[in-house]
Amino acid sequence: MKQDDIRQIKRLIRLEEKISNIRLRYPEVNILDKAEKIFFFSNKMHIEEKEVFTLSDWEYFNLACILPFDEIESELNIYDTSSPKMDEKIFIENLVSHYNVDRTIIAERIKEVRLIIEAKKRQILFDYEFPEFKITEETKRDILEHPEKYVNCDVRIRNGLFRTDEEKEKYIQDSLNRPLPGEKTKVKKIGKK
Repeated sequence: MKQDDIRQIKRLIRLEEKISNIRLRYPEVNILDKAEKIFFFSNKMHIEEKEVFTLSDWEYFNLACILPFDEIESELNIYDTSSPKMDEKIFIENLVSHYNVDRTIIAERIKEVRLIIEAKKRQILFDYEFPEFKITEETKRDILEHPEKYVNCDVRIRNGLFRTDEEKEKYIQDSLNRPLPGEKTKVKKIGKK
C-alpha cells in the first residue's frame, strides 16, 4: 500500500471519529432526513471541529452522514458470517431500501468501510512508539556470535562493523573538539536539546 493511500485512510478514519463523536453528543440527528443530516453534520464539523473539507473529503463526509460506519460495518459482519452465504444482490437491495439511496452509493460506502476495517486489522494506521534501543558491546557480541539471526541486515552490521552508542558519542565529541582544516580553533560545541 502506498504512503498516499495510508495518509488518505488515516484522514478518513479521523473524519469518521469526528462524525461519531458528533453523533454521540447529538442523538437527535438520527431522526433527520438525508439533507438535514448533511447540513447538521457539516455545520457542527465546521463550527465545533474547525474542519476544512477538500472536495474528496466532502464527498466522503456526505456518504458517512447518510450511511454511518458502525451500521454498515455491522451489516457487513452479518453478510460475511451468514451461513449459507447471503446473496449479494439481496444484501445490496436491503441496504438500498433501508437507507433510500442508489446502489452505486451503497457500493462506494461498502468499499470505504471494508478498506478502513482491513487497514485497522493490519494496524498500518497506528504510529507505534517503539522503545528506545541501546546499542552496547553486548549487542555487538550477540551479532558476532549469531550472525544467522541478522541475515536481512547489511554485511557491515553482520560483521560487527558499527559503533556502539558510547563509541558514537565519543566520535561526535572528538569531531567537535578537533579544529577544522585551516582553522586554529575547534568547532563550537552544540548542546543537545
